[in-house]
Amino acid sequence: MALVSSSHHHSRLLALPPELLEHVAFHLATRPPNLGSPAALLPLLSTSRRLNQALSPSTNSALYARIARAKFTLPRHGKRRLKADTDASLLPTFCRVLRVIRSGDPHHPQAEWALQIAYGLLLVDDTAKPDLSDLSYAPTSSPSQPPPTAPRIGKNKRQLGWAGARAFALRWIRSRMWENRNGDREPSSIQDTEWRPEWSTEAWRVGWPRDSNATASALWLLWFFESKETLAAEPDNLRQNVMAQLLPFVVAPFRYASALAPPHHYTIPLLDSVRAKVGLDQGITVPTFHGDYPIYALGKPSRLPIRRPRSLSSKSKVLGPRLLLPRKITSRQRKRLLSAPPARLLFFARVQAGSRMGIPPHLPVDRADADRRWLEGGNTGPPIISLTQADILEKNTRPIVRFERQVVARLGSSSLEDIWAVDPAVSDASESTRARWAIDLWRGRVCRGYGEDLEVASSDESESGSSDEDGQRTATPRSTQIAEPEPGRIGRVYELGSFAGLWAGTMMMPGEQAYTNVINTVGGALPPGGLTNDDFVAVARPVYMRIREHWSFHPNIPAPPASADSATNDEGLGNGWFPINTSFRTGASLAAGQQLEVRVPSAAFAQETHVYETISLLDGDLPKARDGAHDLDTCPGCKSVEQRDWERRQFQDMDQDNDADVDEDQYSEPPSSATPSPAVALSPSSEDGGFSSPDSEDEEDDWEPLSCDGVQDVVFTGETDANHGQAWHHYEYIGRVRPWDGLIGLLMRPRNRTIGLATYFISGHLVGRDTFEGTWQMAAQDVLAPSWGGSLCLARGEE
Repeated sequence: MALVSSSHHHSRLLALPPELLEHVAFHLATRPPNLGSPAALLPLLSTSRRLNQALSPSTNSALYARIARAKFTLPRHGKRRLKADTDASLLPTFCRVLRVIRSGDPHHPQAEWALQIAYGLLLVDDTAKPDLSDLSYAPTSSPSQPPPTAPRIGKNKRQLGWAGARAFALRWIRSRMWENRNGDREPSSIQDTEWRPEWSTEAWRVGWPRDSNATASALWLLWFFESKETLAAEPDNLRQNVMAQLLPFVVAPFRYASALAPPHHYTIPLLDSVRAKVGLDQGITVPTFHGDYPIYALGKPSRLPIRRPRSLSSKSKVLGPRLLLPRKITSRQRKRLLSAPPARLLFFARVQAGSRMGIPPHLPVDRADADRRWLEGGNTGPPIISLTQADILEKNTRPIVRFERQVVARLGSSSLEDIWAVDPAVSDASESTRARWAIDLWRGRVCRGYGEDLEVASSDESESGSSDEDGQRTATPRSTQIAEPEPGRIGRVYELGSFAGLWAGTMMMPGEQAYTNVINTVGGALPPGGLTNDDFVAVARPVYMRIREHWSFHPNIPAPPASADSATNDEGLGNGWFPINTSFRTGASLAAGQQLEVRVPSAAFAQETHVYETISLLDGDLPKARDGAHDLDTCPGCKSVEQRDWERRQFQDMDQDNDADVDEDQYSEPPSSATPSPAVALSPSSEDGGFSSPDSEDEEDDWEPLSCDGVQDVVFTGETDANHGQAWHHYEYIGRVRPWDGLIGLLMRPRNRTIGLATYFISGHLVGRDTFEGTWQMAAQDVLAPSWGGSLCLARGEE
């Protein structure tokens, strides 16, 4: 009887139109909670041969592409969807990642691969970006209560959270991050596992944990799922153990890179004068007990020939999507992930969750009480710098890092599946949500080498350099391009306006003697017993800074960096990447305080003046420059975007058949006004950067929307607010953004230069939009010698 009934149901299913049958299969595969693989399809596919043929992945890629998009946020290609077979091919890969993570075994054969894919999934997720109005550090706020307008949490994060990604990453960190630290289990070949040339040196066989893509991915994965609640539930002994595991990455910037290129370089690709030294093996790195210094994370620079730019019409095969992962283990194609930045975030998060500064009862209660005591003591003049109980209370209350939003249990949720459930109806096409981690994604994809010029979008000879008689491009010497905008980029590496405002955090200052002893240890061995917090987290110095952001627009010329030092290649690290004696001025002659003059010393005791527009932040924290600052009619970036937009429209279907001949007669001529010009350094006109990339054979045809804001350069000025300066000393800040990778460099110098306070150079990146992580070093130090320095983290403040 059952067989007859089953046969009857089969015939009824087969009688359905193919569209309805696919619709049934889709809803079966994505039924709530829509977590993990579409295992519910297996009984249906096993029902009959005809159903299997109609609904199998090999014959119905469109169905599985639809399922993949319902379960995950997939990589995108501009405003176009990937081909159905490409989307469908991602589904088994991502489901396999969930199975590996859900196993909970950090020693699984595919654990390293799964960690890296999981990190890539989080970078392309559709989690919405929070507004400043969502942030709060007030002690009266309840961390258990979700904000009234909580942003949507992305599909990928929900899937990974359900699989147990946080616990899996933590197990990896505790059990595998330190493996092979003595070089006792080296792979038999570079194909066996991830391998880096520096690991063959003795400096990486003396007890220090290795910086690998898998370790970095595990650290980032843990950070994405960290919160006040997870840290509050962490036992104190576990917290201390994790901090001890992370400490080497946090306190040893002389060994672990914190940026893809050393901070004393501002111009990348490197200047000709610097590249010339590579062949002579001069002035690039200095051997130390801990390996070569400074640290070039992508490998030592090489004198590669300048790449010829490609036009859009040149045909190249469009490869599948990339998730910031290495497909080939070669020094040139490997996408490097760094462990120090996420280790720093996780370490400072635990500092934030742990002890607080003690409040001595003898201190004045607040600033008014301190001023009263000053006068009652018979003193005259301005009160001295001094702490109050209110200052320490504020320091203890403010966060050092800001966590990402986590999934909040739905009302009435009774199981893990209910909490992490994925809504298949949520669209993943929103531009506002897909840009959440675009900065980090693009940085990892476009920063691939130091010694070659980036390709640009157009073949027009006026774009960069000139052509010889045979039509080959002759590169303009880099030394003549210092003050010009950088060539186009395929992705933005700094979000304009994101660093303006109040920032507060902590600078960890290790004991100078202990730090120096480790640097000078013969052989570079890790000290017996490891590093201790007492030695390397000796002083937690509060840092407050209010930053203003200034933009350069065409036709103004951006201020150049300092000329590269002939011995060290330093481009002004000790002066915030500006020439020495550069001054900054606002005044009545400028546009009502909305402009900044950067005055750079020139020949014959003269000065060159470079005008920047001071931006303001609108409601919703959107940056805006003065009206008319961006001249759309003369902006070369706008012209470049217009040209590339025209080219995109003409060739938008070329990827459907890359080997097909193109009938040029069917295309119209480009607009006469769309003459290609150099793309601006940090503007959205550089987001697409053309239709080729530094490694086009290993990059997908993936762009962000074409637009132009005209920004050529970003400069920062700032200071410590008066109330914070009266407690922690008054500092001034100047700096800028490095166009190549969005590294923020700031000079932190005391306002009063006569009281013996040191001047520091701070460099780092924004994580998301509300946390700054980086390192500090003495501004006057020799850039080719490791010396006293450390880490810092700052959180965006509230106005």
